[in-house]
This record gives sequence, structure tokens and C-alpha cells, in this order.
Amino acid sequence: MKNIYLVSEGSYSDYSISAVFDSEELAERYIQLYCKGGAIETYKINPNKREMILGYSIYYLQMDKEGNTIKIENRDNYTEELPKYWYYVNNKEKINFMCFAKSKEHAVKIANEHRTRILANNEWGLNWHERKDAK
Repeated sequence: MKNIYLVSEGSYSDYSISAVFDSEELAERYIQLYCKGGAIETYKINPNKREMILGYSIYYLQMDKEGNTIKIENRDNYTEELPKYWYYVNNKEKINFMCFAKSKEHAVKIANEHRTRILANNEWGLNWHERKDAK
């Protein structure tokens, strides 16, 4: 995924964007030449584009080792970019899982598929996992 680089100045009501670049090197050069007090802000271009087009929502789940859903909630106010899914195991008793899905039922299905794979690969209990290749 590509980034854009904003050169900004000031803060709060005095904040402004001076320029936008497609490379960090150009943004740094701009600051050196024209905007000595500027700062570079990096943003992803079109984050989660596919998921937005498909109308997916973000769901957070907790699931035990047997596949029982302990908690599930919609996280549409989540503002950070996500990989296709992430999970971590909490106290070796439950898995915390966040994913893009069409519905709560779809999110549970996705989590269960990955829970099964985690168990099969003997990965349960490892501290943190992030899989960008999941579908």
C-alpha cells in the first residue's frame, strides 16, 4: 500500500498543510528548502479499500479454546488500519480476535476457522500474531 507525505506547520488553530508528496525524500527536501519548521506526516492511500467497497465492518471477538464465543461487538469507530485480521491469546484461556466481516455470524465463522488453524499449528498460547495473508 502506498503512502503520502504531508508537510505540516503549526498546531491547533494555527495548523496547516503546506504540501503533499508521494515520497518522504521529497517532503524532507521541501522542508529543508522552504519550510524549516515543518513536520512530515505519513498516511496510507486508500486504506482498507477492498473492505470498504464490500461493505465489511470491523468486529472484535473473544473466543475460548473450544470455539465458544464469549464476547462479540462491532467496532465501526475503530480508526486504525487493520490487516485482514489479527489475534492474540489472552492467558492461554481465550483468544482476542479482530477482523473484517459482513455480519456477526460471518465474524464468528472467520474466527473459528483461524482458531482451528491456530490449534492445528500448535500456536495457541503464543503472545501475539498478525497475519496479513489471511482471507
